[in-house]
Amino acid sequence: MNVCAGRAWIPKDTEVGGVSVSSASRGQTDAVGIRRSNLQAYGFPVVAHDVEPELPDWSYVLVPASDLLELVRTPDFLTWQGCQWLFCCRKPMVYIGVWKEPDFERHAASSDPAEFIRSVVVHPEMRPFVWGQHAPLCGAGGPYVFRCQVCGRYRGYIDMP
Repeated sequence: MNVCAGRAWIPKDTEVGGVSVSSASRGQTDAVGIRRSNLQAYGFPVVAHDVEPELPDWSYVLVPASDLLELVRTPDFLTWQGCQWLFCCRKPMVYIGVWKEPDFERHAASSDPAEFIRSVVVHPEMRPFVWGQHAPLCGAGGPYVFRCQVCGRYRGYIDMP
């Protein structure tokens, strides 16, 4: 079965909500459990969910259908807790892979690798598991790193077993 040719569809979890084939074709994510105020920071239109419109953490995020349809045709990657796709510049980011200390050192170029990690890893409380004494605890749990297809910025996250 050829996923990229559009012969298969894989639902996705993203930082702006879940994406199914039907929601992708409508150009929206189902953002249940994510506060509207947090979603608005991504720059997409956010509308109240029709099931529970009064709840601040039930919404639809309007994303171009072409971007979401491509996302659900993209293969998943291996994680502990399940893939979560990241966004930047109002587009899904491109998954690069799992990075370890040498990858951060190489991509930091002339900047301090520790500072580069702070710019990449989304959740500050997880940064100690990327570098130094706690890094072995992370194992194969990331960080899962993505690159923005527009600006080239790197972002990533860690999940734990």
